[in-house]
Amino acid sequence: MTRLQTTRTCHRGVALVAVLWMVAALSIMVVGMSYGVRGETRKASLARQGIALGALGNAAIALVLQEMVSSPERTTHLSYRDVTYKDLSIRVEILPINGLIDINNASESLLAKLFSIRGGLDIERAKNLAQKTIDIRSQKDLSGQTRGFESVEDWLKVPGIDYSLYARMKDLVTANLFGVGSGRVNPLAAPREVLTILTGGNVEHSSRIASDRDSDRAGIDTTMLDASDVEAAPTNRFRISARVTASTNTPLWITQTVDITASKRDGLTWRIFNVERRFESARPERLN
Repeated sequence: MTRLQTTRTCHRGVALVAVLWMVAALSIMVVGMSYGVRGETRKASLARQGIALGALGNAAIALVLQEMVSSPERTTHLSYRDVTYKDLSIRVEILPINGLIDINNASESLLAKLFSIRGGLDIERAKNLAQKTIDIRSQKDLSGQTRGFESVEDWLKVPGIDYSLYARMKDLVTANLFGVGSGRVNPLAAPREVLTILTGGNVEHSSRIASDRDSDRAGIDTTMLDASDVEAAPTNRFRISARVTASTNTPLWITQTVDITASKRDGLTWRIFNVERRFESARPERLN
């Protein structure tokens, strides 16, 4: 083979390698675009599902609210309603808001239990964050009024509470900025996870209270709870959640924080303060 032939062969080899690299690069681009299109399609599908299922969940909650405001008896227990709307059965959870831990009014000891048991912190750090929570919520504004936390999300303003810690506790708390609450919890309205906080982490006791309550047993024994943490006062504010599943769609939770006190100013029979929509994978199981 002459030197010229060798050079031509070498150039052809380089050209072939270059072509193969281009083909590989284009293949990677095509696969990436395909995944991107699939991702966008999934997002669009979830958005459509969210709108459709959200409308059904809001309708179910509205039917439950109509029943609640027309009833002469106030709901004081954590309870459930099965609502049929457009031939779809929807389970709705009614949780009196004083079944949650109020970060604006809870005592230092109750907050420390929350940080320790649910947050998984050692007792010293739990007490430290409980005190910091009280310090932040007690700050005054320019008019001399206590600021408090306007929402549960404001809890992240406390130094030492990162999102990971916040995420473990946020479903067990509320932020009552309207009126001065006692800071105590109604055990008959509390989810099982909150009962575990009230029992100092005793899962057996919290499960017994929850089972007795859910079976409508009379004379539920709550003597193992710290009396300074609990009370059974009624409330007009509720967190109402609907779990909606249609066809093969991913179940969606619609949660509204609602006050059923009739407004004299605008005539509304209830007021909605907050609405959340989350697909089931993002929410703890409670209504199974």
